Amino acid sequence: MRQHLIAATIYHRLKIEMEKTLNHSPKESKSQTHFNCFFQTAICKFKQVFLFQTFCKTLETNLKIIQTQFHRLRQRKIQLLGWVWLLSLLLASPAYAGALSDRVSSFPDWHNKPPVDRAIGDLFYPDWIAGNWRVKSTLIDLVAPLAPKIVTPGFESNRQSVNQPIEFEVRFVPNAKKVIADRAFNGLNIARAYLGDRVVLSVKVDPNSPNKQITVLRDNRILTSTITERAIETPDPKHFITSEIFQQVFRSASQPYLNQVETTTAYQFLDRKIAADQITAIYLSPQDPDYFNAKNTPVALYRYRLEFSQTNE
Repeated sequence: MRQHLIAATIYHRLKIEMEKTLNHSPKESKSQTHFNCFFQTAICKFKQVFLFQTFCKTLETNLKIIQTQFHRLRQRKIQLLGWVWLLSLLLASPAYAGALSDRVSSFPDWHNKPPVDRAIGDLFYPDWIAGNWRVKSTLIDLVAPLAPKIVTPGFESNRQSVNQPIEFEVRFVPNAKKVIADRAFNGLNIARAYLGDRVVLSVKVDPNSPNKQITVLRDNRILTSTITERAIETPDPKHFITSEIFQQVFRSASQPYLNQVETTTAYQFLDRKIAADQITAIYLSPQDPDYFNAKNTPVALYRYRLEFSQTNE
């Protein structure tokens, strides 16, 4: 969020400088020189704020385009202010913000939840993920950021699963010219791959909402997962990053257990294969006695390497 505040400050300063110079005669070279100096300062500031090179180069190119338009169209204020408006859209665009890219690269230094919006409707994927896939999922790292004070149940036992690949089938299907995950099919296969066929009886998706899923387990146990927030990012045509936050309620004979889970996945298309870096973060619910000690810091982080191979089905 601090990066966005700095970007907004520079943008507003840019607008002021442009309007100030527009009110002077073209012969007044001091205002023009001051404006050019401000452009160079703005470019340097943005390079310091945003850590990835692609955005810096794109932003610098757009700033230079605006500068050229300023010299050519200084007397045409409406067109010039239109360029400023385009720059404001550039700064606000998720594709350039890189918040999710930065989040994946900063693992396991996570102390806040990702910047997300309320989940409305389904998650739409790029066209290249459509089809049936065989996935090999490997847990490659796990971290308890607040250990030894706070450790979630089962965390230590999960260490034996590191570097032990698990395979399952998933599919992504067309829907109204978009591509969506077959959540019931994928959820059932993933759950049975991890828990076993005899433990997982069924997985159902609410027909009124693709964001609510119910997993029925043996011995009258039920896991309800509801996606509440979501964000997506497309750095380029062959990369796709998504983050979803969902509420989990596990009901059994004993007291229900609640928590909040984040799944952030960075997909990369490699011709007929897909590689993905997936991170699952577990957060405490407000009902947990340690909730105020943890706040927005995850109590458990699991990192997986996913390898997709397309099948002929």
